[in-house]
Amino acid sequence: MKNIIYILLLFLLVGCKSTKEVKNNKLDIISSKKNSITNIVENEQLQLDTSELTLFVADPKKPITVTDEKGNKKKYENVEKLNIKKKNEAKTTNKIADKEDSEEKLEDNSTINEKGEAISDTNNFKGIAIAIAFVVGFALIGYLVFKFKR
Repeated sequence: MKNIIYILLLFLLVGCKSTKEVKNNKLDIISSKKNSITNIVENEQLQLDTSELTLFVADPKKPITVTDEKGNKKKYENVEKLNIKKKNEAKTTNKIADKEDSEEKLEDNSTINEKGEAISDTNNFKGIAIAIAFVVGFALIGYLVFKFKR
C-alpha cells in the first residue's frame, strides 16, 4: 500500500510541470513603391517670311485698286511704282512627352520572439489532490479527537 501511495505522489509531482515555449516568427515582407514621372516639353517655333512685290503702272493718272486674299481693298491714285510687302507667319507647336518609371522594393526580414507559457492540465489535478488531502487530514484529526475524548 505504501508503494502505491509513493508512486501516486511521485506521479503527481512529476506530472504537474508547466512548460514554457519560445517561438521565433520570421517576417518576409516585401513592399514595392512605383513612381511614374511624366515631363511634357512644349516647343514653339515662329517662322516669319516676307516677300515684296513691285508694280509699275502704265498710266500714273488712273487709280489702281489692290485686293488681297482676305478681301481687303486699297485704292491708290497717281502712282507710278507700287511696292507691296507681304508677311507670312508660320507658328508650329511641338509637344514632347518624356515618361520615367521607377520602382523601389523594401524587404523586411525581421524576427519576432514570442514567449508563451502553457500550463498542463495536471496542474489543476494537483490542486484538487491537495484540497482532498486537507479534507482527509481534517477529517482524520476530527475522528481522532472524538475517539480519544471519551
